[in-house]
Amino acid sequence: MLPNPVSGRIAFVLLFQVSICYGQTASDAQVFHSNDFNWTISIPKGFEKVPDTVWAKIQNKGATAIENTHDMKVVNRAKTIFVFRSDQFHYFEANYQPYDPSKDGDYQKLFKDVNDILYETIKGSMPKAELDTSYSREVVGNKDFNVFILSARITPQVTLHILMYSRVFGRKEFTVNIMYVDAEKGKSLLDAWRGSTFGK
Repeated sequence: MLPNPVSGRIAFVLLFQVSICYGQTASDAQVFHSNDFNWTISIPKGFEKVPDTVWAKIQNKGATAIENTHDMKVVNRAKTIFVFRSDQFHYFEANYQPYDPSKDGDYQKLFKDVNDILYETIKGSMPKAELDTSYSREVVGNKDFNVFILSARITPQVTLHILMYSRVFGRKEFTVNIMYVDAEKGKSLLDAWRGSTFGK
């Protein structure tokens, strides 16, 4: 069985290969609040909520890709907080899942192990893409986050960027995933995330 936190990122493994069409209308910026984490964020204009049924299909495809690559079972324990998108290549997703150090081990090691699994899965799915990764830490809303960044150069003109922010709140791992190709849309998502707040 794969480490539990991998389930909070499985949808992003094959998201860039999935084309999903559903009705969209122009959307003004909207404020979202999570009581679980006392987190408030303003979703950028032009991003629409992804239906739960659509997101479940994407997650299933991602889980299958991971399982086929590593010959291990993924148990998805993640609870989706929300998913917004503007098109096939621009997503903002937040989720959480249980984290028990007595069962899951050291969080910093687990964070890296999980992202190594994702890297190998994406590498297998996109053998011709040029992949680049990095790790860092960043403070968002006065909270310290682990950051994993993956860039996939698909063509000379198209580079896919995936940024994954994670930290532990008590017995829950909270994760924000941002995916973009267009630099301007990416900036709007990152500005929204970095401008969000966590209450005490």
